[in-house]
Amino acid sequence: MSNEAVWTRLQTIKSLFIDHGISFLNNWNNFPLCCPGRATQLTGQEAHHHGVTNNNNKLLDESVTIATELHDVGYYTILAGKYLNQSDPDADKTPPGWDHAAIFGSGYYRRTVYVDDVAEYHGSLEEDYTTDVSANHSLTFLKSAPAKKPLFAYLNPYGVHQGADIDGIKVGTQPAPAERHKGDSRCSGVPKYAPANYNEADVSDKPYYIRRIRPFKTTGFSMTRVCETLLSVDEWLGRVVTELHKQGRFDNTVFILTTDNGRGWGSNRLVGKLGPYSARTLLYVYWPAVMNTDHSFDKHLLSNVDLAPTLCELGGCDGMGPFANGFNVDGQSFAGLIAPGLFSSVPSRDGIVLEHLGPASVVPRWRGVITSPQGENGQWFWIEYTATGERELYKLGANPCITWSVGQPFDPCMLRNLAYGTKWKPMRTKLHNLLTALW
Repeated sequence: MSNEAVWTRLQTIKSLFIDHGISFLNNWNNFPLCCPGRATQLTGQEAHHHGVTNNNNKLLDESVTIATELHDVGYYTILAGKYLNQSDPDADKTPPGWDHAAIFGSGYYRRTVYVDDVAEYHGSLEEDYTTDVSANHSLTFLKSAPAKKPLFAYLNPYGVHQGADIDGIKVGTQPAPAERHKGDSRCSGVPKYAPANYNEADVSDKPYYIRRIRPFKTTGFSMTRVCETLLSVDEWLGRVVTELHKQGRFDNTVFILTTDNGRGWGSNRLVGKLGPYSARTLLYVYWPAVMNTDHSFDKHLLSNVDLAPTLCELGGCDGMGPFANGFNVDGQSFAGLIAPGLFSSVPSRDGIVLEHLGPASVVPRWRGVITSPQGENGQWFWIEYTATGERELYKLGANPCITWSVGQPFDPCMLRNLAYGTKWKPMRTKLHNLLTALW
C-alpha cells in the first residue's frame, strides 16, 4: 500500500481523493501481479477462473468485460495507457467493447502505441514519455465524446512500474519520472516507505523463500522517484478533470483511483509483487454530486474482483456475464458503500480468495483466504504454498500495516506467523475449509 505522504504532494489527486471521497482501507488484489490484476478488474473474476496467471494478455478472453457490458447499455468507452502485458504482438489492438483505444504493453520510452489499431512508435524524446502520450490520446478521445452519451474511461499510466528512463537507465526497481520532474521540489523530503514490517528483522517463522533474503542496509524504500513519476500522472488527471468540467460531466463522474498490482517495497523483506504481503492495495473513490465534501474511511473487506460488478451497477448494466469460461462473476458490488442513498449493494461474504498461480520464480505458488472483519472471528489471513507445503496464518485486523505500530492490537504487518503449534489449530482447520469452499 502506497505511502499517503506522496499523495499530498500531488495537487489533483489530493483534491479529489485525499480532501474528498472515500479511502477503502481494506482492499486486496486477488493476484498481486499486473496482467492478472488488470484482467480481474475488467471481468470481476478471480485469476483461476479467468485464466490469466502470468503477464500474457493472450490468456484473457476479452469477449465479456466491464467495457462490453457498459458499451451494450449505451456508454461511450475509451481506453488509454498500459493495457495487458505483451499486448504488442496481438492482431486486434482495439479489444471488444471500446469505442477508442490507445494501448501499449509496458515501458516509459521506446514503445509502440496502438491507437485504434494503428501502430504509432514513440522513441526517446521527452515528448515520447508514455504517460504524456497516453494523456494526449485520452484527451483526444474525451473531446470527441457524444454529449448525450454516458462515458466510461479506463485510464492506465505505466507509472509507477519499474522501468528505464530516457537514457535507457534503470535504477533498481524504481520507476522513471518524466525529465521535467526529476528533482522536482514538490517531492523534496518525501518520507521513505518504512512500515513496521520493512526489512523484517526476524523471519525465522517465514517460508524459506523469505528466510533466504538477506536483510537490507537501508532504513526504508525511497519514495522520491515514485513521487516524481506520479507528478505526470497527476497532470494527466488534472487535464481530464478540466475537460470534464468543460463538458459539464465533472459532478456526475465517479472517480476511482486504484492499482493493477501490489508491491512489496521491502515489506517482510520482499521487494517484488507476488508475495501475499503485497496484496493489500489502495482504493479511493470520489463522486462529487453524491458524496459529502469531507473525506471518509471504510474498512469493509473488498477485492479488485468487486470493481467490475460495482461499475456495472453504477452504470446500469444487468450484471457481468455470462462468461465463455463457464464461471460466474466472483466479485460483489459495493455501490451501496459509495452512494448509500442510491444503491443498497454491500458485499456480504465470509472471506475473499487471494492467489499466485503464475511462474514460481522467487515466490512459490500459493493460495489464501482473508476473512471479513465483520465475521465472528474477525479478520484473518490463511496462506497455503501449494508446492512446498508451507503455511502462514496472521490475525490481521482491518487497519493497514502502514498505520500500525508494534505493540498495537492485531498483526496487519504479518510479523507473527501462527500457522504452527497447537494453539491455533482449530482456526487453521476452519480457514483451510473456508478456502477450499470458496475456491
